Amino acid sequence: MFCYKSQFIKTNVTAIKTIKNFILLGIGTTLHVYHKNETLLFYKLDIPNTRGENIHGIEYFQNIILIYGGQFMTLLKVNEDFTTFDKTANTALLDWVLDAKWINNGKNIVAVSLQNKLYIWDSELNSREVVDCEEKCILYSAHICYEKYEDLTILSGTVFSEILIWKPSRQKNGISVVLKRLQRHNGVIFFIHHNENAGFICSSSDDRTAVLWKINNKSLLVELEQEVIDITPQCRVSGHSSRIFSCRVLNDHFVTAGEDSLLNIWSFDGKPVKKFETHQCGPIWSLDWDEEENRIVTGGGDGGVSTFSIDFNAEQEKLMLPDGENPKIVGILQSFNLVIFSEGGVLYLYIKSQRKCRKIVDHDDLKRYAVMQVSRCRKMIALAGIKGQIYVYKEHHDTLHLVSSAKTNDQSRIASLHWLTCKSFLICQANGKMTLLHHHQKSLKPATTFILPPSSERWSTTATIFNDNIIVGDRRGHIYLYEIGKSNPLQTLRKAHSHLGVSKLVIQQDNIISLGRNAIVKHFSLNSNGLELVSCNKLPFTWLLDISGSTLIAFSSKNFIVWDCNSERVLFETSCGGGHRSWDFFKATNGLMFVYVKDKIICEVWLDIRRCMPINLIEGFHSKEINSVTMFKGLCEYILVSGGEDTKLRISSIRQNGTLFKTHVALKSHLSSIRSIAVHKLEGDSKNGKETYLLFSAGGRAQIMCWKLDCFFDDDSLQNLICSQQCSYYNTIDAEESETRIMKLCVADTIKAVVLFAACSDGNIQVFHVEHNNFNLKFCKNMFYALKCIISVAHMNVLNEDVLISMATDGKLVFWNVTNVFDSTECVPFESLPAHQSGINTFAMRELKNDCFLLLTGGDDNSIILNYVKFSRAGNNLILNRIDEYVNVGSHWAQITGSFLNEKHFMTSSVDQRLVVFRWRIEDEKIICECISKYNTPVTDLKGLICFENCDLDVFLYGNGIEFVKVVEELNRF
Repeated sequence: MFCYKSQFIKTNVTAIKTIKNFILLGIGTTLHVYHKNETLLFYKLDIPNTRGENIHGIEYFQNIILIYGGQFMTLLKVNEDFTTFDKTANTALLDWVLDAKWINNGKNIVAVSLQNKLYIWDSELNSREVVDCEEKCILYSAHICYEKYEDLTILSGTVFSEILIWKPSRQKNGISVVLKRLQRHNGVIFFIHHNENAGFICSSSDDRTAVLWKINNKSLLVELEQEVIDITPQCRVSGHSSRIFSCRVLNDHFVTAGEDSLLNIWSFDGKPVKKFETHQCGPIWSLDWDEEENRIVTGGGDGGVSTFSIDFNAEQEKLMLPDGENPKIVGILQSFNLVIFSEGGVLYLYIKSQRKCRKIVDHDDLKRYAVMQVSRCRKMIALAGIKGQIYVYKEHHDTLHLVSSAKTNDQSRIASLHWLTCKSFLICQANGKMTLLHHHQKSLKPATTFILPPSSERWSTTATIFNDNIIVGDRRGHIYLYEIGKSNPLQTLRKAHSHLGVSKLVIQQDNIISLGRNAIVKHFSLNSNGLELVSCNKLPFTWLLDISGSTLIAFSSKNFIVWDCNSERVLFETSCGGGHRSWDFFKATNGLMFVYVKDKIICEVWLDIRRCMPINLIEGFHSKEINSVTMFKGLCEYILVSGGEDTKLRISSIRQNGTLFKTHVALKSHLSSIRSIAVHKLEGDSKNGKETYLLFSAGGRAQIMCWKLDCFFDDDSLQNLICSQQCSYYNTIDAEESETRIMKLCVADTIKAVVLFAACSDGNIQVFHVEHNNFNLKFCKNMFYALKCIISVAHMNVLNEDVLISMATDGKLVFWNVTNVFDSTECVPFESLPAHQSGINTFAMRELKNDCFLLLTGGDDNSIILNYVKFSRAGNNLILNRIDEYVNVGSHWAQITGSFLNEKHFMTSSVDQRLVVFRWRIEDEKIICECISKYNTPVTDLKGLICFENCDLDVFLYGNGIEFVKVVEELNRF
C-alpha cells in the first residue's frame, strides 16, 4: 500500500480568517497559518475526513477552530501561539454547508445549508435540532447574524434573486416564517454580509452588481420587530465586468470582489473610492477584513494571498501661474519644486515649501516653440528652441541659475533632447542629425555626431548610454546601437516596437529595457554581437512611459497608471486626460509625485506607494488552467517550466521537501494559450555550476517559441536563472483560413540532429531542425496523418532507428520511422495499433529487454490501456507485434489526462481529481496488473502529472493549480 503526503499546493484559496496576529487560509483540504506581516508559512495542517472537499469556511471561538466545506465540519483545538492543533470532533452532513458559527457563548454551533435549513449542534458536534424555513428552495449563499439563539437571524440568498430574512425562533406550526424578502437583483445571490454597527446589509450577485441595503432602525433586531419592516436599497453599484463573488460592509465603506480580479471599495452612497487589481486577472475566491490593521485580505484563483490597506493615500493639489500665464511644459526637480515653462515664454519655479511661484526669466525666442527636459539627477534643466538655441539651468537655494547656453551650427529646430547623464545630453535636429553635448565649466561642448537612418518621421524619442555605447529609439519604433566616435549605427533593430514609437530606454541590472506605445516591454542584453533580445512581455496598457525598479508608469486612455511589475497589478490610477500633454513623474524613497497640465491648470498628485503596495503572503502562480508542465532536477530543488491558458510561460523552483517555492521568470510572449512545453538539455559548465537548456513552448495560433535557459547552482541551491528568447515561429494565415493549434511538442536528439516534432490539430506533424549555432527553428516538412486532431507525439529509439509515435482523436497509436526525416522522400507510418475508442490524452513508455516495450495510454473513453509490444526487422522495415494488452475502465470517472510508468508501478490521473496507482508484472508473456491505491487531489481540471523517483515517488499534479505529493510505499509485497 501507499501513503500520500501533500508537500505543497498552489490552487484556489477558498477560505480566509484573520485571528489575533495570524491569518488562517483554506487551500484545498489543507489549513495554512501565516503571521500577519510575514510571508513564510508558519504552520500547515491537512484536515482529516474532508472526503476531498475544499475548505470553504473558518470560524474561531476561545481556542477552538471550526472548519467546514462541502458536507464536512471539523473542530480543532489550538494553543495560544497557534503551534499545536488537535482534532476534537467532526461530522458529515447530507447537505452543503454555506455558513456556520458559534452561538450561546460557545455552547452550540449552527450552520445554514444549501436547502435553506438551520442545523444545530452542541459544542462537540452532536446533533441537536434541524429548523426548516417555510421557503423551501436552493440557496447560493447565507449569512448568520447574532450570537444568541433567540436573536439568531438568517439571511438566505436564493437562486431566484431574493434575499430571505428569517429567524429560527419565530416559527409557525414548527416551521420558521420568512419575515422579509429583499428584491433588487436579477441573478442568483452569491454573497451576503451584515454589519450591525454600520446598519447595512450588502449583497452581490451574478448580475454583476452589488446592493447596499439600509436598515431604517440601524439594528436589524429592532427593525424585525416593527409592524412594517423598512429595509431599502441605499445604492446599487456595478463596477465589475464579471460576477461578484464576495462583499463586506466595513465601518465606513463597503467592499466588493469578483471574478474579474477587481477589489473595489465604495462609499456608502455608492461612489467608487479605490480600486485594486488582484491575482493576475484571476477570480477572487475569498475575502476577509482585518479590522485592527484596516486591511483587506484576499485569496485568488492564482493560488496567491494578498493584503491591501484601506487607508487612502493620494494627495492632490492644483495650482495656476501668476500674471494670467498658461503652463506649457512642467517638470519635477529633486527638491520636489516644479519648473514650469509658460505659453508666453516665461520660466517659473514653483517652490513647494512656500507654495508660491517665482519668475525666473523671459525667453521670447522660445515663445513659439520649446523643448524642456529635466536632467537625470533632477538638479538641472535644458531648454531648446526652433533655431538650435540651448539653455541649461541649475537649481540652487529655491531659484534657477543659468549655467550655460549655446547655439548649434546649423541653427535648425531641435526636435528632441535626452539627458544621458547629469552632465551630457543628446539632441536631434533636421535630417536625423544627433549631437552629443557635454556640459563642462559653464559651457556646452559638442563631443560627437550620430546620424539617424532615413524614415518618414526622422527624430529620436528616447536615448540612453551604456558603457561606450549610445542606444536610441525613434518615432517609428526602431532601436539603434551607436558607438561613441562613429556616426552610423552599429546595429538596427527595425520595428522593435510599433509605428507609434519607442517611448523609453532604461538601464537596469546590465539589461536594456525598452518601452513602447504598443504595450510591449522588451529586455535586451549587450554583448559582442550587439543587442540581443532576452524577453518580451505585453502589458494591459498601450502607452508605456517609464520604469523605475519594479514600478512602471503608463497611460491607459485618459488615465495615468502606476503598475507594480512584481505583483502585476495596478497600484494607483487617476484620470488626467491622457498622455498628449505635458507631464512628469518622480519616484522618491517615500513616494511618487506625478504632475501634469490639464485645462491650463497644473495638477499635482502625491502617492505613498508603501501604503498602496500590497503585501503578498503567498506568491501567485497561474491564474488559469495549467496545460503543460515540464520539470528537471537541480541539486536540491526541482525546476518547473509551466504554461497554460493565461498565455504565460513561468519558470519556478521548489525544494525537494516542498518548501521555498519561487517563480523566477514569468513571460507573456505567446499570442494565445500555451498547450505544450518541451525541454532539451545542452552541455553545461559543471565547474561553474551552470546548466543550459533549450525550452520550446507552443499552443494556439500555431506559434512555437524557443528559449535558452541558463541555471547557475552553488553547492546546495539554485543561485540564478536567466531565460532568453531565441526565436518565435509563427506563420500568418489568410482571413478565410482557420488557425491551427499545436497540441504537443516532442524534442528528440536523433541519430542525425536535434529535431522538434509538433503535433497539430489539422492532422499534420510539423518537423523542425534545431540549429545549434543560434538555436533557430528551421521548418523542414509536414508529415500528414489524416483529417484528425493529433493530440500527442513521442520519440523512441528502436533497433538503432528513430521512431515517432503519434496519437490522435481516432484512438490509434501510429508509428513513423523518422531516421531519415530530413530526406526529400515522403514520410508515412509503418504501423498502426488500435487502442482507444476516442482521443488519447496521455502516453508513457518503458523499454524492456529483447526490443520489447510497455506502452501506457489513457484516453477520453476513461480507459487505461497497457500494451506489451515487440519490434523486429523484415529487411529494411520495422515490424511491430502486440504480445498482450491490459485494459482498465472503472478506476476513473472521467477522461484520463496523465500517466507515469516505472519498473514496478504505473499511475494515472484524471479530470475526476484522482491519482490511481497500479502495480504491474509480466508472467508468461501476460500482463498482470492490480489497482492498489487512490488519492484525491484538491486541484481541479487535472491536465497531467509528472513523477520523479527518489527514495519515494515525488508526484506533481497540475491543472487548475499544482500539487506536489510525496507517495511512499508502506508495504512492499505483491
